[in-house]
Amino acid sequence: MPKLIICRDGRDYRIVEFSDDLAIGRDPDNSVVLDSPRVSRRHAAVVRDNGVLVLVDRDSTNGTWVGRERITSFPLATGLSFRIADYSLTFVDDEPRDLPVFAGSGQDQKAGIRDDRTLFFGPEDTAVPADSAAAAREGTRAPVAAAPLAPLFAVLRELEDEEELLSLLLRSGLEACGAERGFVALLDAGRQLVFRQSMGIEPGRGQEIRDDIVRRVMEQGLHMARPGGPGQGGVVCSPIFCAGRQPEGCLYCDAEQGLSRDGCQSLELLALHGGVLLDRLRQRQRLALEEQGLRTRLAEQEETIVQSPAMLKLYQDIRTIAPINVPVLILGEAGSGKELVASALHSFSNRKGTFLSLNCAAIPEGIFESELFGSVRGAFHEAVDKPGKLEQAHGGTLFLDEIGDMGLALQPKLLRFLENGEVTRLGDTRVRRLDVRIVAATNQDLEAMVGEKRFRDDFFQRLSCFVLKVPPLRDRQEDIEPLARYFLRRFAAEYNWPQPDITA
Repeated sequence: MPKLIICRDGRDYRIVEFSDDLAIGRDPDNSVVLDSPRVSRRHAAVVRDNGVLVLVDRDSTNGTWVGRERITSFPLATGLSFRIADYSLTFVDDEPRDLPVFAGSGQDQKAGIRDDRTLFFGPEDTAVPADSAAAAREGTRAPVAAAPLAPLFAVLRELEDEEELLSLLLRSGLEACGAERGFVALLDAGRQLVFRQSMGIEPGRGQEIRDDIVRRVMEQGLHMARPGGPGQGGVVCSPIFCAGRQPEGCLYCDAEQGLSRDGCQSLELLALHGGVLLDRLRQRQRLALEEQGLRTRLAEQEETIVQSPAMLKLYQDIRTIAPINVPVLILGEAGSGKELVASALHSFSNRKGTFLSLNCAAIPEGIFESELFGSVRGAFHEAVDKPGKLEQAHGGTLFLDEIGDMGLALQPKLLRFLENGEVTRLGDTRVRRLDVRIVAATNQDLEAMVGEKRFRDDFFQRLSCFVLKVPPLRDRQEDIEPLARYFLRRFAAEYNWPQPDITA
């Protein structure tokens, strides 16, 4: 459901969910009431125009602002922030990033399969008949050509990233059966089949796929192939099984000029083996997360580091915005505890991955890009294959400290990731889709830097969907001792020192 997250001067966050048009203004009969003399009685509205939510200014006195632009109307997208007087409002929609397979394709979603050349097999079978559907009914089986796939299986077993595994699975399937396009789809948390990797098919563009075949594969766990031939389109779809007996997804390929029969057979083996490897990878990730969660809970039980009223109020705001998956900008003086605030955002969120930090001021600009995005062997002198911090934080949070020191040349590259969730390692051509929340922090005045052309305005707007202001330590003396104890314990563990104590 669409939401507006509202704060005033970076404090007092609240969330307003809505399904109908939304009126914003000072009068109490508005859907969203902003209590300020600088807000007009009927200031702005969110309306639906041809299925798109649009922010409209209602001839207000002081205007509605997106960045530095005063707007009359503006289409809303997740993460967009706009200002009314001293209020900041951020729009968030809960639509999933991965698009559903059965939305908007060109086939009748309820149509049955009436083509006698389509071959049906159950999950216990691992071979496609060599001749026709009649051969399938008679139980004739062709030998399984698994040997040529053995080197590929060895490579797949070494992968530690789910997107890499799915991408290689798809590319190998297309090559094996001579297909021109295809996709890997998996069930999401809501048990909806969504695109995870695709080639030659753009999710959400209404391109035709055989919905009827995909549905049969997912409902009955059947491997299905219609090889076709010259002038006849071919299609093959194999179920992907993980731990249970019901498919968790499918591997789909098609071509206008038909498919290789041996390739259709290989595709089933790829899907079966890929499902096993995907299940093992997810089990390893779950174990790692459980271990990390245990360490985090033990650390939290050991000491409380927030005691002042100002910080307790800040942590209320953190709890409010933590589950909302958009970037956060943390402002505060050096030593005020910005990294602890970032860590709390991650802890209170629903994100299952790790929390990683990267200091933008501590890494030379020449190697910063490879640290952030990763590299492949040969990209530069002494370059090796390694994932960047963004890949390592997949499913979790990446904290970018001292963001004001990030070079202007690198800012648009990170901006593109914030917009589409995709990265490419330095020297590579393959695009990886990641799920990472960016939390940035600085003690500099970024708005002033934007005015001086030392920081990109579009990058600033994207980073500052939510802004949290950390009070300086001099205004919260109650936190000094617990903070000191926290850092002493942390450094003692890091350098294997005896843990010191603080005496009066």
